[in-house]
Amino acid sequence: MKFDKFLKHTQATFTEPILQESILPYKYWKKYIKQHKSRDQGDMMDSQEILQKLQAQCHKTDHTFQTELNLKLHPSSWCDTILCFAKMKNKIQIETATDKELVTFSEINQQALYKICKKLQKNGALDLMRFYTEAKTKRTFKFLGNHERMYLKLQLHSHQEAPPECPICMEEESLPLVILDCEHYLCLTCLMHMTRVTQRKGTLYNRLIMAGVNLSCPVCRQYNPLSTVDKYHFYPTEPKNTLNA
Repeated sequence: MKFDKFLKHTQATFTEPILQESILPYKYWKKYIKQHKSRDQGDMMDSQEILQKLQAQCHKTDHTFQTELNLKLHPSSWCDTILCFAKMKNKIQIETATDKELVTFSEINQQALYKICKKLQKNGALDLMRFYTEAKTKRTFKFLGNHERMYLKLQLHSHQEAPPECPICMEEESLPLVILDCEHYLCLTCLMHMTRVTQRKGTLYNRLIMAGVNLSCPVCRQYNPLSTVDKYHFYPTEPKNTLNA
């Protein structure tokens, strides 16, 4: 199945109209390239104009993803309060996307952005793949991946017989796991040994943040993969009475 058909099929599975409307317009860029090819061969693509349009589309997609993610994971956040008020004012029933829909929405848009950038660069636009790589590495857009998305993924697979295992000690029962910003994870015990976090003072969150400054992800080597810590950095739940002295 070609990607544009696969994208359209996936789009139709979303129950919330806002998710359907916020898919990155892969077909639009295919038409853009076709129109450009119909011009004089010497006419160069305007990479700056392309990047501006693509960034605006990504911001729209990311706003939808973050709003739905906040409704799911942070129901008391200020953006959720504003959204709830707007829906109540218009007498609209408040509905949220399922975990599976949010993960699928994020992944299909990540795939769409990659294919859009690759296709544009292949046809003459400059720096599109660098834009994609930097956006993903620097986590410019949350739909390209973050610890909360991985938390939802782990929740979706919690019904499987084999629980996720720590890539360091290879133990399946070494819970809780700590999810890093790059979406890789390891068990808390291994992280404590790697960072010597027990030698520091403060709450668990503060100790992990301070220790994470000198930490690199053991899988992808991303530097400082714990710039912040919240309860969704832990799976299945955050530990109680651990290093909180």
